[in-house]
Amino acid sequence: MRISWEVFLAKENIKKTAFVTFFLTIVLIVVLFLLGIYWMLFSFLIFFFTLNTYFLPIEYTIDKEKVYIKKWFLKASTDTKRFKRYILLKNGFLLTPFKKDTFLNNFRGIHLIVPQEKRKEVEVFLKDVLKLSP
Repeated sequence: MRISWEVFLAKENIKKTAFVTFFLTIVLIVVLFLLGIYWMLFSFLIFFFTLNTYFLPIEYTIDKEKVYIKKWFLKASTDTKRFKRYILLKNGFLLTPFKKDTFLNNFRGIHLIVPQEKRKEVEVFLKDVLKLSP
């Protein structure tokens, strides 16, 4: 059994995307005039790599064996046996290898961004198929 979904955060909120794009364009133009073309390109690369999860689509696939995360230039997979439970978040779930809450959850776990309409289906999959507890 397998479940898949794709998240494209920039498409979900067009007003926010337009505002962020406008703001970043203004910042890049200011950097261009104050510091030059090389610093503007460097700034663009920093913005691109830090905001890629917002501006590029992410594809998630979970099966009984692994969790697959496919981004534009990154493919990652992790064994599902590693995770002990999940935590419900505002934008999805956090799969964590710890049975109790700890400050390491955000560093050792995997964040799954799930659209609102798919959230119940993913939660049922995590409970029933992977046998994770909330």
